[in-house]
Amino acid sequence: MPPSRLLDTRTNLGGAGPVAAKGTVHLQVTGRGGIPTTGVSAVVLNVTVTSPTAPGFITAYPDGATRPTSSNLNFTAGQSIPNLVVAKLSTDGKVALYNGSPGTTQLIADVAGYYLAGSVTSPGGFQALDPARLLDTRTNLGGAGPVAAKGTVHLQVTGRGGIPTTGVSAVVLNVTVTSPTAPGFITAYPDGATRPTSSNLNFTAGQSIPNLVVAKLSTDGKVALYNGSSGTTQLIADVAGYYLGASAAAPQPAPAVTGITPSHGPSAGGTMVIVSGTDLTNASQVLFGNVPGINITVSAAGQLSVSSPPGTGTVDVRVTTPAGTSAPVAAARFTYDTPTWCQGAYSPEVHVSGSLAASTTWGTDCAGQYVVDSTVTVPTGVLLTVLPGTVVKFSPSTGLVVNGTLNAAGTATNPVILTSVWDTTTGADTTTIVSNPSTPQPGDWKGINAPNSSGATITVAHTTIAYASTGVAMPNGGSLSLTASTITKTDGGVYASALTNPVITGNTFTAITNLEINLTYSGITLAKLDGNTATNSTGAPVIELSSCALTTSGTFPWTSTNLNPVIWGGLTIPTGTTLTLNPGTILKLYGSSGLVVNGTLNAAGTATNPVILTSVWDTTTGADTTTIVSNPSTPQPGDWKGIKLSAVKGAVFDHLVIRYADTAIQVGQLTDLTVDNSQFAYNTRAFSVGNAVGDDPVTQSLVTAIQSSDKVGVSACLPPYTSFVHGSGNWYGRNGFPGVGGDWTQYLGLAAGDASTLYSWVTPFYDTNFDLGTNTIPWTLYSCPPLAIPPFPVTPILTNVESAGGTTAYVRPMSPPFPALVEQ
Repeated sequence: MPPSRLLDTRTNLGGAGPVAAKGTVHLQVTGRGGIPTTGVSAVVLNVTVTSPTAPGFITAYPDGATRPTSSNLNFTAGQSIPNLVVAKLSTDGKVALYNGSPGTTQLIADVAGYYLAGSVTSPGGFQALDPARLLDTRTNLGGAGPVAAKGTVHLQVTGRGGIPTTGVSAVVLNVTVTSPTAPGFITAYPDGATRPTSSNLNFTAGQSIPNLVVAKLSTDGKVALYNGSSGTTQLIADVAGYYLGASAAAPQPAPAVTGITPSHGPSAGGTMVIVSGTDLTNASQVLFGNVPGINITVSAAGQLSVSSPPGTGTVDVRVTTPAGTSAPVAAARFTYDTPTWCQGAYSPEVHVSGSLAASTTWGTDCAGQYVVDSTVTVPTGVLLTVLPGTVVKFSPSTGLVVNGTLNAAGTATNPVILTSVWDTTTGADTTTIVSNPSTPQPGDWKGINAPNSSGATITVAHTTIAYASTGVAMPNGGSLSLTASTITKTDGGVYASALTNPVITGNTFTAITNLEINLTYSGITLAKLDGNTATNSTGAPVIELSSCALTTSGTFPWTSTNLNPVIWGGLTIPTGTTLTLNPGTILKLYGSSGLVVNGTLNAAGTATNPVILTSVWDTTTGADTTTIVSNPSTPQPGDWKGIKLSAVKGAVFDHLVIRYADTAIQVGQLTDLTVDNSQFAYNTRAFSVGNAVGDDPVTQSLVTAIQSSDKVGVSACLPPYTSFVHGSGNWYGRNGFPGVGGDWTQYLGLAAGDASTLYSWVTPFYDTNFDLGTNTIPWTLYSCPPLAIPPFPVTPILTNVESAGGTTAYVRPMSPPFPALVEQ
């Protein structure tokens, strides 16, 4: 039937929108869009989520029934994504669509067809079911997870989830991939049969994505689900219905092909070819010469469609079924065309050099491989396209300079390869075309470089870059998207400066000599830098962020990478953005700045998994990052600047560890900050409190040294007198806490005899030697005197002993007993 829209919550068609968090749309289906009012058991809907405010899932089920635990569609915040759904109806013709998300979303549903109600007895008849989960490798339901790279789940289907034990030919499954560690695909086919070359579901690293699958069963009622990926993944499968099989099938004759349309297409493949003939049902393979086509769809016993693979020349098209393979016929010959964009006829090897005069495409239709004799430049306004499977070999000291646009986009199974002429592992042997042949080394060629143009656009996907100086370098701005690619055996991975929201995700860095990723003076989105992995690095794998700023809110640690974040020269959190440091975050920092917070910083660890901010030379926690800077050193106070809070109110830091900063936390104007259960060690000072804006406040150190040279600093006492820091359960070193030391009698402001010194007040709660080994006394530090002074022992205590009329700061002890932290 023609598609018809039954639901669009954006316009309140079929249901009001947006759908609330954990809300349900009760969609009337029968009697609308060409569907009869009665006699319908299930419908085929294309369900689309759009404008979700948080990640979640959609579950479709008969209205009024108990909601199943299965899902039909998974999404992330802001994503628009569809999926085909076979949904059983309630007795009154409704389907329920549940929004399993903590946020709102808009829903769209278009009907594509329906199944009649009644008893299903004939072979080929469809029986709809309430959704039931048959497989979830996350919990080992139906199969153990995660599924290994190139692994197969042998899923028992019959006898489960309402499916009969016998007499079933195929099932309708909603198959979902989640938590894949590398891009790939899923193929569903009868267990025990030859695995076809088709795929049912394609995914990228880290993606959660479903698709509706009609899967034929083996004779023992199983379906095989193959993970066509180089990484592991979790699989989920929910059944929506099944098709009856024949009790005894007659032998199928061998297929015969009578013709194809069209009979020619580009050498790159991808032409959708209609194959006509007889007995084509159950086609498992369509051969173009000896190369299988992809995405086979059988529309009838006498017709199927298939996408042509890459190739050259003229080849026979033959169909394979369980009964055999068709014979070649003249009416089924396919010719691969040479594209008009090739510079001349096809050649096994094309040599290129110099500046491109016009937009150009490199591809396997034109050349077996390309050899760069001297640096190729893509000028402003010119596009270079590199197609899947293309191999480009670079002579020594040459490279690819991009001032215009580069689009190098391979596929997961047919990547673009950019490598050294001495690389004999791919393409034809080119070691003899240059003097002094050598084994390939990092730095053989210069890599992809955009040295002079902020207008350069570089898009690289499914591409391998090997033996370059730097894989991709953009030192003067531009636009960069590097995804699902491999940079291997290079001096550096990616270097870029002055970019806005570069996309660098899903990549693999192997045997990199220096930094895997180095971004400077750029606006960044942290989520667009996740999903990268590194192996065989010279030192710890690192992504260095130098003088960068968030453009949107973000979170550390990253969830899908083993690259260690290092911050040099500062990371700015602008107004309106939030940086969240979750438990287990370890940030290594160095240079003349630190975290500059004009927006919001949330740092909340746990007792066993704190947030740690420390020097790049600190080897006691996290990866060893000492090798990424010249003149490696032992860590020292002042290795990095610290956290600078400008004008924030109500922030809370908990279980935070700060080491080797100049001033661990600088509190600026109109700031109310609570720091609890945290540790400060080897910093020049623990806090600087003031009301200055702009540059760091000028601080005055207190008399008492804590651990190493830890101190508390205070800035000038100037209006509006509103900056203060609260602290409890914090540890400041072995021998002191903020403001302790000396005879404070003349500054206490107490009546005679109340207390002679601060020392005598503290001693009863610690030992007589005043060794505060677990120093966690609660306090509040003000930049200026409070208006009202409560009675002792919470009287503010003057902590500047230079003169009675000098700048003042206050440490306010609280009532014992005090909690104690153990030194870490």
